Amino acid sequence: MDPAGSPSLDEPSLAHRQLLQERFGLPDFRGRQYEVIARLLRGRDVLALLPTGSGKSLCYQFPALLGHELTLVVSPLIALMRDQERRLQQLGIEGRALCSGQSREERQAILARLPEPGFKVLLLSPERVMSAGFLERLCAVLAGRRKVGLLVIDEAHCVAEWGAQFRPVYRRLGELRQRFPGAPLLAMTASADAGVRAELLRILAMPADATVLAGFDRPELFYRVACTSTPARAALAFLQHHHPGASTILYCRRRWQTQVMARYLCANGVAAQPYHAGLPADRRAHAESWFLRTQGAVMAATIAFGMGIDKPDVRLVVHLGPSASMAAYYQESGRAGRDGRPADALLLVPAQPTAGCGPDGRTAGGSCGEAMQAYLETRGCRRAALLAAFDETLQAPCAGCDHCRPDWHPPPLLRETRAPWVPHPHAAERAQAPAAGQDRGAPGRTRTGMSKLVRF
Repeated sequence: MDPAGSPSLDEPSLAHRQLLQERFGLPDFRGRQYEVIARLLRGRDVLALLPTGSGKSLCYQFPALLGHELTLVVSPLIALMRDQERRLQQLGIEGRALCSGQSREERQAILARLPEPGFKVLLLSPERVMSAGFLERLCAVLAGRRKVGLLVIDEAHCVAEWGAQFRPVYRRLGELRQRFPGAPLLAMTASADAGVRAELLRILAMPADATVLAGFDRPELFYRVACTSTPARAALAFLQHHHPGASTILYCRRRWQTQVMARYLCANGVAAQPYHAGLPADRRAHAESWFLRTQGAVMAATIAFGMGIDKPDVRLVVHLGPSASMAAYYQESGRAGRDGRPADALLLVPAQPTAGCGPDGRTAGGSCGEAMQAYLETRGCRRAALLAAFDETLQAPCAGCDHCRPDWHPPPLLRETRAPWVPHPHAAERAQAPAAGQDRGAPGRTRTGMSKLVRF
């Protein structure tokens, strides 16, 4: 890649500062952004662990703008790719996403532009880039007229933390190093403990000194855990008392719970929609668009929602039950406060919790499950417990958790507020089904299952 002034690893050059201000509209680089960029410009691999909202995308956009070669970005979700594509267009950087839903002619038109020096970024899913014959076709299109100058893997923790259990092809992304041996690799994530980091370096064949760790602390977030027999009412009370009219994400553990929660919130004057992977694609796209453009929107969602949703003014993230792991909770709760302003991460647990922290009440297992349990049960600082899961020590006194702020008195959070009960959307059908065939977590009017977690 063109070093464009051979920057120091310590300080950006005047030319780079001017480019940042003129093209990106930013007064200066944040945190360790420039260290990542400078390493890439020198042709070095980087495993960048930067907090949510810290500007990870700039770490590849800036080098792509400086260089004359093509940047390949592997991203796990179409929504994430589309969001990055829109951002590139806003910045005046030529880049396109190659994904499903496009016509054959549109895909061919994108590939035909790759040899053009002005075309900077190509965004791809891992399945697309590793599909049979695609890399051969990509090399044939470039055909010596242009090289791939930078490889980028976004949400890189998926490679090691979930791996084949999530998307099997993620385990093969290390093969890109063999296809493009001269291109530095940037692997980006917001959460990875020491074990995941080591696994990433191994799978992606990166050197041991490739890691740039910016720290996991999000000082703008206030962490709270509350025990309640009525999480739905507690979530509504907290939202109305602390963040009335604020954009909120409310994470549920089952798909049907998102529908019930959305109806419950709407019945109590809160604009809400459900979101889960079982909804039709057009309905999910509509819900995403609605959430992004609507002030005070509340999304009742499973963990299928969030990645690729760039809404900086989310003031509250509520979990109805523990996440599957501490890393998952960090990712999900971190979608609040991306604009750097104060925000809340509230975790509601049943008054009589089931054993373990994993999905459906199963023990998550390993250090992640233990870390989630430690976060719930600690009598000390919750922020310190969260950071400990990522092998980080809290450096400054915490004033941002329910244990370190004894002056914090909850609103009518755990009081039995009166609100209309909303039955399960398929209660009638489930009432007629044989008992053995019923989903234990999908109740009808008998209020079994969900009443253990979200009782109205």
